[in-house]
Amino acid sequence: MKWSPGRELVATGLVERFVELPMCTVNELREATKGYRLNGHDEYWDDVRRRKGEPVNGLVVFLTEGRWLTRPYGLVEWLSHNRDSWVVDPPGASRYPVR
Repeated sequence: MKWSPGRELVATGLVERFVELPMCTVNELREATKGYRLNGHDEYWDDVRRRKGEPVNGLVVFLTEGRWLTRPYGLVEWLSHNRDSWVVDPPGASRYPVR
């Protein structure tokens, strides 16, 4: 899902692995999430199909060491200067700098 202004970062995690699916169908993208709760959310997949059409350029990111933050971290300023949906720490940075 794409971030929009006013949303907040509420959790952190480490990327364990990712799967790129260029020019795939929504069903192929959904299949890549098999075994995870996202796979069973029909409304989400219907929304992706309705908003994006097909084919889509898919990316499934598998996280490890996920944890909820003790307080939300606002992304409004970040998003006003950046168009990315991800906040990535550079190598060697503290694992969980947001408290």
